[in-house]
Amino acid sequence: MAYYLLNDTNESAYINLANTLVIGDNVGDYVKFSVFTKADYEGEYRIGGKKDAGSFRIALNASRLLFRSGTEITVTSAEGYTIPSAGTDFTVTFKRLANDNWEISLNGQVLKTAVNSTSFQLDQLLTWATSGLRSLLGGFYYIEVSTDGGASITNYYDPSATNGTGTTLEDTQGTNDGTLVGFTGTTNSWWVFYSTGITITGATPNYNYAAIAGAVDLTATITITGDTPNYSYTAISGTVDLTS
Repeated sequence: MAYYLLNDTNESAYINLANTLVIGDNVGDYVKFSVFTKADYEGEYRIGGKKDAGSFRIALNASRLLFRSGTEITVTSAEGYTIPSAGTDFTVTFKRLANDNWEISLNGQVLKTAVNSTSFQLDQLLTWATSGLRSLLGGFYYIEVSTDGGASITNYYDPSATNGTGTTLEDTQGTNDGTLVGFTGTTNSWWVFYSTGITITGATPNYNYAAIAGAVDLTATITITGDTPNYSYTAISGTVDLTS
């Protein structure tokens, strides 16, 4: 079953990671956030950063996309940036390139590369202040991190791993779990079920498909029925792009 993590009731809720992730010590390191926005707070989406310092933070507002790793890198409308509207899904990725460059992408489109020699530090999600003020009203489908130069996914925060219960955002590729703080509402309401998988029916199932915009989650079960269904699949963790 597939879940996303949602905070839609408390502007002071946040997620603490057990340890600080340092992203950018190696060329090819990256962090990718798959985000759902329920609403904005004072016109800004706060994605994450370091809780004890304002020097490391990520946010999007109407005028700019902010990536601060020691010093600020901003992306504006002149560089192709448009803030995702409230209630939409989007992905934002920050990748370390050679020569101290960072590459910033929104929904898979590279918006900007800029020089910043400092690696990014991440230990808090939905905000970047210890108090958790001005937290993102929205949540995550997943967060993917590589700290080994892109050779592998070293940390993967997957709300589906909880199976809809608890206050831990599990790191299924590493050991750096996140702890939910200040989430309110009915117990476990912050884990939102959104998919049971794909079902294919018919006497002679036809497996052609039309192009699908975006990514399709195949973490959940795929069921095939019919007179002579002789097809199989391998479970896939995460999302698969079916646009082509």
